[in-house]
Order: sequence, then structure tokens, then C-alpha cells
Amino acid sequence: MRNFIVLSSYMLFVTIGLLLRHEMWRDELQAWTIVTHSHTISSIFTNIQYEGHPILWFLILWPASFLTHNPIAIQIINLGLASITAYLVVYRSPFSLVEKICILGSYFIFYEYAIISRNYMIGVTIMVVIASLWKNYKPNLPVICILLIMLFQTNAFMLAIASAIYGILILQLYEEKLLFTSKTLGFLALVLLGPILFLIITYPPPDNSYSAGWVLNLDWNFMKIIMGNVYKGLVPIPSFQHDFWSSNISQNQQLNAYLGALLFLTLMYAYRKHVYSLIFLTISFSILYIFMYTKFFGALRHHGHFTIALLFAGWISRYSMRNKFAEIVFLGIFIIQLFPASFAYLSDLRNPFSNAKYVAKYIDKNYAEDVQIAGAYNYLSVPVAGYLEKDIHFLNDGRFSSYVVWRTKYWNYNLFRLDEDTLMHKYVQKINVGKPNLLVMNYRNGEDYAKNAIKEGESKVFRIKDENYKVSCIKTFQGAIVMDEDYLLYSMSKMD
Repeated sequence: MRNFIVLSSYMLFVTIGLLLRHEMWRDELQAWTIVTHSHTISSIFTNIQYEGHPILWFLILWPASFLTHNPIAIQIINLGLASITAYLVVYRSPFSLVEKICILGSYFIFYEYAIISRNYMIGVTIMVVIASLWKNYKPNLPVICILLIMLFQTNAFMLAIASAIYGILILQLYEEKLLFTSKTLGFLALVLLGPILFLIITYPPPDNSYSAGWVLNLDWNFMKIIMGNVYKGLVPIPSFQHDFWSSNISQNQQLNAYLGALLFLTLMYAYRKHVYSLIFLTISFSILYIFMYTKFFGALRHHGHFTIALLFAGWISRYSMRNKFAEIVFLGIFIIQLFPASFAYLSDLRNPFSNAKYVAKYIDKNYAEDVQIAGAYNYLSVPVAGYLEKDIHFLNDGRFSSYVVWRTKYWNYNLFRLDEDTLMHKYVQKINVGKPNLLVMNYRNGEDYAKNAIKEGESKVFRIKDENYKVSCIKTFQGAIVMDEDYLLYSMSKMD
């Protein structure tokens, strides 16, 4: 009965936060708008070639796009994944009731990956399924190998965890003298399809605009900063302010580095008697660290994979001897995460995460279906287009779409910040201002906003091609947690 209450409570709170309150931001809706533009599986591969993400999340979303273009479908799918994860933690894990509550209430499992619908919860779900099969891994080897292939297809950070699971699986098979059989070697060879497909699908085209080069030189200061990611990924205490998301209460990089190193060494010591957990943590933390150093620093949502790795290590360690110190450290980290999870959840209930949903609602309520709509910047306009369920004009890149193509032609420094006059010139080129029209406007920073933003109910005159145009601010949408997803809704008319 207690397990049922824990599971029901988790699902209730996630449902309220996810479906009834959370407003999706651009990264959530980018994936959805891509699949709604993909009519075949081959077109998915074409449309994601500039994404830098593997295929699985898009394949999961794709069938739903044939049923509806309403983006709530993403949240329903993510709720399903979160529910599966919670069920396995509650009914199939070796943890105590208190540990189960703390795991489900932790920042990443409860908020970052459950409330925000991206390609992270799918990785957690697959990993938890593998963990639930680990105790009887021998008869479940074929299933575990198939799940590992899928895990490699979730995201780049889960690749580190998948690699570590693969490594200890080989080691365990070797230790038990089960490795060198044709059947076992066949299944293990099959798993290699996972990283191979990952590399093929995510390999950036030469004209991509998202992939930074590799950092191969040794920089002690940068190494310390990356070590701080370990601390932030395990102890994600935010700045307790309106725009808390992806922040950390400690801004001292050196302190963060020392705390990260201390946490890593503490975990190594705690799991020293659990060989497979120790090796798993060493491999997964090392790959995550190296990837963040050499390729992509990441944000808090990426750093959270240190916590997810700890969950797997703690899970499989319980299948061998008990270790009181390891259990105390494990529980302590998840207890600490209860507080930022609660703060983030309540903040999301009280404040809009993004204002894109409300811009779309306002347009749907007050304007005809054929109203012409443009967005100033492609990436900031994606969530509005997603909620409107239709393409709009992106002024900075010139495309008529609802998702960004991360290609240098459409995303480069010159298109990242345009002055207001340039945007208005582009608007006149794209839009017939003699008919109903709307501009979803953003200003790149507070200085630009204070200098140029038109107040609600007021107008401003622009001189374009020797003619005067009046731009009126119809409505402002302020107060989002993701601060650059506040919007102003403008309309333009030609003056006589």
C-alpha cells in the first residue's frame, strides 16, 4: 500500500506540473515541430541532420504527430516515460521506501527530466529498465543488449552511461566465465551498433553552426571548471530567484571544483567494495568529464547525468553486500535534491516557464486563422510557432518554418542580433502590411529592450524605403522563468 501511495503521489504531482501548468520552451518544441514536418522516417533523418541529437526521441514522437499537431502530445509521452521510471523504482528496485521517495523527489527525476519534456527521461527510463534486469542479467542478456543499443540513441550524455554499463557487463561476463561463447559475443557485438549509429546520425555536416571544435590542449583552470560540473550535477541547488533555472547558488568556480572533486572521491571510497559499481562510476564520470572538457561544457540538465549514473551504481550495488557508508552517501545526495526540486516545481507552478504558450493563445483568441505572423528571431519564435501549430516567417534567417535549422546559412553571428530598423525592413519584405499582421518581437538583452521596446498600447514610426510605417505594440508578455522567452506582440500598418 505504501508503494502505491508513493507511485500515485509522484504521478499526480508530475501530471499537475507537466500537463496543467508547465509551458514548454523552445528546445522542447523544436523536436516536436521537426517531427510534424517529417512525413516519412527518411525525412526524420533529413530534418535532424543539423540537430546533433540521435534518433530515438524523434522516432518516439513521430507516430503521435500523425494523430495530432497539438504539442501537448510531447508532454503526454514524457509523462508515460516518467511513470514507467517511477513504477520500476517503486516496485522493481532494491531501495528502501525512504530512498524511493527521495529518488522520485530528486531534482532531475522529479523536475528537470519529468516536467521538462526533452530527450532525457527516455534515457533514464531505459537505464532503469536495464537496472531492474541486472540481478538476473544472464537470462536477460539479449534484452539488455537491445536496450543498450537504444540507450546509445537517446543523447550524447547518456552515451557515457551506456558505455559504462557495456563495460561492466563485459567484465561481469568475463569474471563468471561466460564471455567467450558465440552467443554472448554475438549479442555484445550487436550492441556496437548503438555507438556506430550514434556517430553516423550525429556527425555534423560541414556547414553546421552548432558543433564547436575539440579542445585538446590541457588547461588547468578549465579542468577545474569542469570538475565543478560534477558538484552541480549532484548538488543542483539553484539561486533562489525568479530566473532560477540552470543556475547554482555557488558562483565560486574554485569552490565548485573542490566540492566536485570531494564528491567524486567520496563516491569512489563509498563504493570501493562494490567492484562493478566502482568501475561503472569511474567509466561514466570519466567519459562525461572528458566530453564536457573536450567538446561541450553543457548546462545543468546535462550535468544531471552524474546523478543518473549514481542512481544506476547505487541500484546494482544493492544486489551484492550491503555497505552502510555507501547507502548514507547515496541517500544524502538524493535528500539534498529534494529542496531544489520542490523550489523548481513551485516556481514553475507560480510563474510561466515560457510565455510562448500565452502568445499563441492570445493570437488564436483574437485573430483569424489567416493572420500573417512573423517572428524576429528563429530560435525564440519556435515555441510560439509550435503552440500555434503552424509555420511563421523567421525574419532573421528568411525561412517560413516552425523549427530552426542549425546551419551557418540560417544561424550565424550576423543573424544572432539585428538592429530594430533591419528587422522592420525585413518585416515589410515578408509581410503585406495592408492586411492583418503580427510580429512576435524579442529584444536580445535588457539594454536593447529598455532602449527600443514599444510599450503596450503605444506606437512608433519607422521610415522604410522612403515611406512611413506605424508599428503598434498590441500586447506584452513578461515574467517568464526563461527570460529570453518574454515577448512583445507588434502590428504594422502603412501611413498615408
